[in-house]
Amino acid sequence: MSDSPAAVLVKGSDGSEIGTQAQPVRTDPTGTTRQPIVLYSADGVAMAVADGVAIPANTLGLLAAGKDVDGKSRFLGAVVDGALHRLMVDAKIASGGASQDVNVAEWIGNATPTVGQKTMAASLPMALASDQSPVPVTISPGGSAPGFSFGDIALAAITTALVTRTALTEQSTNAQRSVVSANASDTSAGTGARQVNITYFDQTGAGPYTETVTLNGTTAVNTVASDICFVEKVEVVSVGSGGVNAGIITLKAATAGGGATIITIAAGDNRTYCAIHYVPTGKSCNISGIACCSNSSVAGNGSVFYVRSKPIGVSTAPKVQVTDFVTVYGQTSNVIRTYGTPIRVVGPASIEAWVQTFVNNSLTYRASVDYYDL
Repeated sequence: MSDSPAAVLVKGSDGSEIGTQAQPVRTDPTGTTRQPIVLYSADGVAMAVADGVAIPANTLGLLAAGKDVDGKSRFLGAVVDGALHRLMVDAKIASGGASQDVNVAEWIGNATPTVGQKTMAASLPMALASDQSPVPVTISPGGSAPGFSFGDIALAAITTALVTRTALTEQSTNAQRSVVSANASDTSAGTGARQVNITYFDQTGAGPYTETVTLNGTTAVNTVASDICFVEKVEVVSVGSGGVNAGIITLKAATAGGGATIITIAAGDNRTYCAIHYVPTGKSCNISGIACCSNSSVAGNGSVFYVRSKPIGVSTAPKVQVTDFVTVYGQTSNVIRTYGTPIRVVGPASIEAWVQTFVNNSLTYRASVDYYDL
């Protein structure tokens, strides 16, 4: 599970969660006696003790629930590659023969805080009994940057397209840009949008960076930054009494409203809706799931969704499909595809949700991508 934040939720044979008062965690296959789990390290080897039995740490990822050594506090943890990435609530950890308080919520990533005379193990092994079974769940590891990219697109033909409400014209080099509205009410003291925030990356994939621009109605306002290249989203962050942007807000490729249109915020939307994410240099994006649907009420109106990726800085690189196909038909509610082992895309790169339509009917197609950068 080296590439995955997926963990397992331990359940009993009847499907109910264990690690509760009624269903304590056990290392023996039968019985109801609570068997507390104690974490420590011995000669550099991560160990856990359950009811007096020492168990060497392993590299399985577990979302474990149980009782601490005094039988009062419950703890939860996600283990990936032997590293405990997330714990919640408080527990007592046995140390030097005594039980000592420790806030395990602070025990994240590869940290091994010292308690008493022992160093707590950076893993949490768990032996499943014969009447217990693992159930995969998804959790972002500590130190990661979780994200959620979404968009929609209106199409009336059999085609393949990036899922974005307004067109995106991707740039390839750094530059100073400008922002302008089609309505005079989108200004610093107006009733519409007053400020927008641009989230972007430079041409090497470094970022994300942000800049807030105060609007001046139909007069273009230049950005301060001159290293804006790949724009992930533009959001209205301050409004007047109208509550939304009164006109179409456009991010232009050059200063003073010049150059190509990079992307727009449709009137009243308060943000762009483009299902794209840029993976920073030095990071890997882990796609943990995608969701998609359309507004069709006719069973035969089908479409298929998937994610494409392209490295940044390689002019000859194609966009390559990196996920499987997720098919949606009319009268189908939101279809969710969860990846137990997340799909890894090494940065700098882009990931994009795409749709391929099966019919010529006029429909709106929606997609979202769950991910975390690590």
